Amino acid sequence: MSKKPLRERLALSFSPLILRLMLAITFMWAGAIKFGEVPVTDQADIATLVKLDVFPPPADGVEVAAVMIKRHESIQLLLENAAHPKPVPVTSSADANTSEDQTPLPLAGTSEPDTTGQPDNGSEPPTSEIDDATSVLSTRTPMPIWPAALSGATMTKVFALALVGTEFLGGFLMLIGLMTRFAALGLIGAMLGAMWLTQFGPAIQNGDALLGFLPNNNWADVSAWQGLFWQFALLAASAAVLFSGPGSCSVDGRLFNPGPSPYFDDDDDDEDDD
Repeated sequence: MSKKPLRERLALSFSPLILRLMLAITFMWAGAIKFGEVPVTDQADIATLVKLDVFPPPADGVEVAAVMIKRHESIQLLLENAAHPKPVPVTSSADANTSEDQTPLPLAGTSEPDTTGQPDNGSEPPTSEIDDATSVLSTRTPMPIWPAALSGATMTKVFALALVGTEFLGGFLMLIGLMTRFAALGLIGAMLGAMWLTQFGPAIQNGDALLGFLPNNNWADVSAWQGLFWQFALLAASAAVLFSGPGSCSVDGRLFNPGPSPYFDDDDDDEDDD
């Protein structure tokens, strides 16, 4: 047997190891922090959390200003809102064409604007003007981006805890290199779900998606694209491990590849024993 070149030996050992360590640190951290707490102040979200049995409903006549929930419970809220989107206000074109500054321009030859027919300071505008202003506002319900059959208290809790387990366990398996391709497949699924629920799906709901699915962010705003690019980087790294394997520095490499060492080439020119 002859030794493989150093470049090939490093590629077989360190390239998959670096990817696995990056994925292990990231996903084990992401799974662990899901048991931390985050505040929720939106009243509609609080009502949804009550419906999901995250906490008991408040007493009659008592309005809760804010609640603290676990991060994995916020995933339940995300899934429920994705299956049953809230109505959003829509402004008609009549309102969009109306200038914010309604002060008329001065008449020719004068220095003051014509205030004829305008209400005096402190007086109420005519009722008809109020009706016209409010009539241009309406609401619409965005399309669901999560199946309604997979919503509700039980199903959202199952998916939220499954995500936590996939992240933490998948990260640990990446760390030791055990069942690595299985772990990579789970992490790919987690990232695809995260990208759909937090990036692509909301962009399609808004109706202004770039290229049909990308969020309509400013291309030069780095912070606006940060989340999507990080999710894509984790997805790509997981896919790389899935197709290339865990490498020689792994439990899988010792258990399931007991053949010749990957550091050596078979020497076909060896002479047969006499």
